[in-house]
Amino acid sequence: MSTEDSRKLVHRRLDEIWNRADRAVVDELYAADHVNPRPRHRRW
Repeated sequence: MSTEDSRKLVHRRLDEIWNRADRAVVDELYAADHVNPRPRHRRW
């Protein structure tokens, strides 16, 4: 994957999933067995 392709993918993820809350895109961009390597930070 080229740097430009990676940049487009990140921008798409931010725009469609974060800004538009389009959850259908999640299934397209992430594998079914994806595990977040950085779980949410607990606030104490």
